[in-house]
Amino acid sequence: MKKKITNNIGIKVLSLLVAILTWYIITTVIDPTTSRVIDDIKVDIKNATLLKGQCYNVTENDVISVTIKGRRSLVNKVKVDDIHAEADLGKLSMVFAVPIDLSFSNDDFKDLQIVNGSNKVMKLTLEKEKEASYEITTEIEGEAPDSFYVSKSEITKQKGYETVSIKGPESLLKKVDHVELRIDISDVRGRIEKEQEIFAVDESGDIIDPARQRLKLGFTKVKVIVSPKIKKDVKIEVKVSGKPAEDYGNKAFENDISTVTVAGNESTMAAFDSIPILVDIDGADKDVEKVQRIKELLPASVKLISDDDVVKVKVPIEKLETKKIEFDSKKIEIKNKKNGQEVKFAQDKKISVEIKGLKDKIRSLVIENLIPYIDAKDLEEGKQEVAIKIQPIEDIKVVEEPKIEVEVVEK
Repeated sequence: MKKKITNNIGIKVLSLLVAILTWYIITTVIDPTTSRVIDDIKVDIKNATLLKGQCYNVTENDVISVTIKGRRSLVNKVKVDDIHAEADLGKLSMVFAVPIDLSFSNDDFKDLQIVNGSNKVMKLTLEKEKEASYEITTEIEGEAPDSFYVSKSEITKQKGYETVSIKGPESLLKKVDHVELRIDISDVRGRIEKEQEIFAVDESGDIIDPARQRLKLGFTKVKVIVSPKIKKDVKIEVKVSGKPAEDYGNKAFENDISTVTVAGNESTMAAFDSIPILVDIDGADKDVEKVQRIKELLPASVKLISDDDVVKVKVPIEKLETKKIEFDSKKIEIKNKKNGQEVKFAQDKKISVEIKGLKDKIRSLVIENLIPYIDAKDLEEGKQEVAIKIQPIEDIKVVEEPKIEVEVVEK
């Protein structure tokens, strides 16, 4: 027997050393032992129903960190969800502390150790359960697509779901500022119905997680209907009526808003292109100004979207000025002359015409703009005096038509 043991002793020792070296390399070089901290592990509550008529409020360690140890190949694979942390309220101590039980939820990690965290406890306080009712408000997220408009008015909640009852610790209920449903309208292009989740919100606008904060909502979803309107830019159309006082004229109106954005149902908006504003200047001898609220001019089914609700219109009124323009007979055109008829001007002297109008309009006018002419249609043979007509120009009046003597010769 001894001979068998000592037989080839050198080879056997060498094999043992190779085995030890291989084990050492695997454990210390290829896959060494390491540790790692896992953060943000939520602690689940067990047996909360044992607290009859009472609510708990966690004051410490509802979220914890632990350190795990083992082979690096396994340690690096562990995720937050692979660690299960649980506090059993059936183990609540006299000082309101509950031990936190830790385990791996995946059997693949059974060879790993939790070396820091196993001695942690959750601390809490107990309160009587209270109940309060909160109105459900609507908050809009995103922007409606082009040509569509959605506001809170276009979102209606299911009847009977305007308020919700919440139960929980009084201290936590005091943190609830309101309850809201949030709806994204960025893809709303027509009427939709959907169930929308509701949230308890604190005064900072942050959502309170009911599961973590031990709040019990009477219901968690509300059916809503979204009915978007058609959005459109329309013109402000100013219409001036009446005539200013004698010897006064009006210049072009001025308004500070030319277009506004409105919204309404599809059939109404198809034919809605402008908003008329009437300004009466009849008998005016000074500037006429009108301040008009746009909403007052809109049909009941149309809503103003633009921030500006007031349009200011001004119609400048000025006293008319006069101007004399001199010309000779060569500038006079003869219209409606009969065949075989010759019309001669009996005089070749300067003629003047007096016109009246707004200063800016008459200032630059010359005889070529007036196009003077006589009408030969009813002229008889011989000498006679006829009126010189002026081609009509908008807002320009002839104070008195000049006359000229002509001689008609029948050939």
